[in-house]
Amino acid sequence: MPVSTPRTGRDSSDKIPRTSQEAPIRFGPFTLYTQQHVLMCNGVPLTIGSRALDLLICMAKRPGELLEKYELIAMAWPRTVVAECNLRAQIVAVRRVLKDKDPHHEYITNIPGRGYRFTAHAAQQPVHSRTQTSTIVRKPLPPRNPAIVGREDLIARLTEQLRNSRFVTLTGAGGVGKTTVAIEVAHRLEDEFPDGVLVFELFDYLRLEGILATLIESLGLRADAQSSLDELFGQLGGCRLLLVIDNCEQAVGAVAKLAETILRWAPNCAILATSREALRADGEMIERIEPLALSPLDRHDAQALAKQSPAIRLFIQHSQIHNPNIKFKGADLETVSDICAKLDGMPLDIEIAAERAASLPLEMLNQLLDMEFRLQMHSERDCERQRSLRASLDWSYDALPAYEQQLISMLSVTRGSFTLNAVLALVEDDSNQSPEHVLTALDSLVEKSLLTVNKGSEARSYQMLETTRLYGMEKLHQSGQFQRVSAQHAAYAVSVLQGFAERLEASAPEAWEHLYGAESETVKAALSWAVSDKGNQLLGLDLTLAALGLARGDS
Repeated sequence: MPVSTPRTGRDSSDKIPRTSQEAPIRFGPFTLYTQQHVLMCNGVPLTIGSRALDLLICMAKRPGELLEKYELIAMAWPRTVVAECNLRAQIVAVRRVLKDKDPHHEYITNIPGRGYRFTAHAAQQPVHSRTQTSTIVRKPLPPRNPAIVGREDLIARLTEQLRNSRFVTLTGAGGVGKTTVAIEVAHRLEDEFPDGVLVFELFDYLRLEGILATLIESLGLRADAQSSLDELFGQLGGCRLLLVIDNCEQAVGAVAKLAETILRWAPNCAILATSREALRADGEMIERIEPLALSPLDRHDAQALAKQSPAIRLFIQHSQIHNPNIKFKGADLETVSDICAKLDGMPLDIEIAAERAASLPLEMLNQLLDMEFRLQMHSERDCERQRSLRASLDWSYDALPAYEQQLISMLSVTRGSFTLNAVLALVEDDSNQSPEHVLTALDSLVEKSLLTVNKGSEARSYQMLETTRLYGMEKLHQSGQFQRVSAQHAAYAVSVLQGFAERLEASAPEAWEHLYGAESETVKAALSWAVSDKGNQLLGLDLTLAALGLARGDS
């Protein structure tokens, strides 16, 4: 059973007011909400350390006064003995944050040998009073999917988590069904949140200002900047609301700030986020959604086993939605099983392919999925990024840094699993990229659900979903680097086989078999390319001779 992973850090409920609301302190472009422990600049929450913010609050509450060093240390570290250097470091952090947003003013003055003085004019101004009845406008939820397959345990787990914790992020690859699951959870919890459930989908709002403005509008609050923020936090502070934020991968940092701010402000609000990567925010619980399970079919009881396979059931359901007369017999189910396996059990891929099954013979569809046709298949969906597998991957690929885009395209020459050594061999011509930088990029692609790490193996290996691999290969062809990268990959495979042959006599059979097993997919993929019409016959010969040498050593 998947385990939810909490993100460590300051508890998201820390310093949340539960009774009266203290007026914020305003100075320059900044607004300091002391009870909620939030600093904003022109309505946007700023990132600042907890200890540094404690010190700023202490000084801003007593503007113009000299605060001795011992006073500040006692306020910020009430139960700890610390040296003055810690205080200096935190004051530097405060100044850096303020200076970054307002470089023309100095807000904190150092009094040598004594302490610090907050020199800005700071005024505590009451926020808009909160009425007893919430004015948040409740909107109908998006329609739920009536044919969810294989997700009941996950939905039940998420529903229970949101009853007991306040911030859960559902992560997984594009097309794995995060939005479908989140909307179903929203419907199941709707009656438990008196002020409603808001599903808030991110498209082009990559900056926090845009996300905040759209959230305020979605809640039906006023649109002018500062008063709307006051009203937003005032309303949220007194209501019980579930906020579902969908597609956060395009604005991870901004959504993390927003979530932390809301949860500090509103003790009875909860957040369910969906993202291709974790938000890395305080108080975040992470739940990962995996592709649908694939069950091998038994020719003697294909119908019974098909019912046990969520991937096959999903394919059949969606095929019959588009063609109610379609029937699946034993041989058909074997083909459907092959199709679902080629599509890695990914729900979006399966649903789009199932739509094509209404107009194409299954065997033909199965063959076409090995080609560019897979990326070209279209679906009549409202969401543009889900109308084709290419559109779904464009959404992820376009958000990647340039080097990670390059890495995705280069790794497309692999098939199945591949090792870190294989990756390093592919990029060895790039003198600007150290092994550490490559490993960091690989880890980033894993976090963004574009690669997976194969567990249970001593040799670290990775794997890419087949649709992602075909997309990356398309990009590699467009770059004009396909032949060069394929040749590098094949040359590495030759060196792998030669190395194993040399070590064969000195190694225990189980040892080299384990090591070769980690590279076997690399050798197969390299040989397949090398002997193809567009391959390299000399490298194909080298691979064959190296494999024969390994076989002779084995005998």
